[in-house]
Amino acid sequence: MTDVLVMGANPTGLILANMLIQHGILAKVIDHRDSPDAPGFVDFRELPVVLSCSSLELLDNAGLLEDFVEKGHKLFGARYHWKKRTVLFKFSQASESRFPFALSTSYQELTKHLIHKFEENGGTIHWGTRPVTLVDNSIFIESTKTSQNFENREIYNPKWIIASEADSDPDIKDLFKTQLKPRKLAKEVLFVHCDEGEPFEESHIHLVPSSKSFLNFVFYNHEKGTKQLYLSNTCPPLSIKHKQKLLYNYNLAVADEHYHIKSVFHQYPSDYNNFLFVGNLANNLNLSYLTGINSNIHAAFNLTWKLIPVVKKAASKHLIAAKEIESGNILPHFSEKGQSRAKNLLLSSLYAPALMYYFLRGCRQLDVSGGDYYYPPHRALKYQNSDIIKMSSQDKEILGPGPGMRAINAQLENGSYLLDGLKSTKHLLIFFKERDDLERALKEEYGEWLEVVVTKDQKISSLYHANPDSLFIIRPDCYIGYRTHKFKLHELISYLLRIFAAEKVD
Repeated sequence: MTDVLVMGANPTGLILANMLIQHGILAKVIDHRDSPDAPGFVDFRELPVVLSCSSLELLDNAGLLEDFVEKGHKLFGARYHWKKRTVLFKFSQASESRFPFALSTSYQELTKHLIHKFEENGGTIHWGTRPVTLVDNSIFIESTKTSQNFENREIYNPKWIIASEADSDPDIKDLFKTQLKPRKLAKEVLFVHCDEGEPFEESHIHLVPSSKSFLNFVFYNHEKGTKQLYLSNTCPPLSIKHKQKLLYNYNLAVADEHYHIKSVFHQYPSDYNNFLFVGNLANNLNLSYLTGINSNIHAAFNLTWKLIPVVKKAASKHLIAAKEIESGNILPHFSEKGQSRAKNLLLSSLYAPALMYYFLRGCRQLDVSGGDYYYPPHRALKYQNSDIIKMSSQDKEILGPGPGMRAINAQLENGSYLLDGLKSTKHLLIFFKERDDLERALKEEYGEWLEVVVTKDQKISSLYHANPDSLFIIRPDCYIGYRTHKFKLHELISYLLRIFAAEKVD
């Protein structure tokens, strides 16, 4: 019997499937393509992507990274040039992460790597297979080569069905044509080959506030062996005026060779009965050192750590249905109101280069260390609201990282890192003084799902603004689920029951 049916051999689905079979859960993966080299409904085979520091950490925690870093191109920070002035901020410090860099690679290379890991772990992908009909909790699937042959259709009754990056899949659309009315989203991106002047460094991604979006980049595409300019919501060819503007403001000489994707996507809810939607193909079109494909990777891990204890009956299915909204403030980050005001300014496009420079120079979101600027993940990523993270209206008044924020990692005196205990689906409880009896009780009751560490390192206490009575619970997706600086046992038990309250069996 199949516990979980995963539809889509893409990065989101493959992360889920890999972690499921690591925990002994029977997962079946199907994909409409005939092979991993065949194009999808939208052809992403040449699509460049950037994996963030936080995504690399998650993949490593799950044992899915291995030597993949060596196959990509490391990006250590983001740089902006304007009139011989420059601002550089790095993504992380070596003392705060095993991966103080982002990784430039391609959607296809990441997919193939995760397929290899899945097969290495004993998994099998059923290529050329698509869903046909959904009846209650049963699903009919068939081979694309014997379509319309009813005798060859298979019926599955999995506990959960997962559609990964399914927003352009016509089979999924047909599956729910009478139940769901998804909204449409049009996306268009352009990658243009280009050359740049002396300030360009291949180890950085370069910000270019061109077109109507501030979030355009120049980066080194190591697979193509050239620099590329990423432009969102732009169609080819670029106008002569646009090319002249790029040359004048940013010393960018744009070539005619380009890569263009335009498509319409459908936005589905997160769940429908036992059918779960995770990740969006459209996200991959947002080239970003923070969001983009990284949003899908985070979503995959966020669902996986909830799904596994539910399937193993250590938690209630309500854990999966819990609503959470994640946000990633990529720099330069302006509020919607601020952006609309800027667009209404006379000759606002002329101000964009200067506005970008002075915004970054005075940005309070950047950390400063040793004269260098940093924009670490714990400042950039957080959950705005969550049904399961213990948040309070008083959180903003308390110094240090709080519930919903990404946890801060740091290297310890012995060379290891504080968050090394975050492996696969385990939560990490960080105490700042010994609590031997409680530790034993927690390990006895929740040993499969919890790791407990005690740190008296003053550097860690300072980073977390902690005292001996502090407690932080870090979720498997590396976000802070609970924080207190006045330890209360009943609050700890209440939070754990919120996560690990098993279904009642009549």
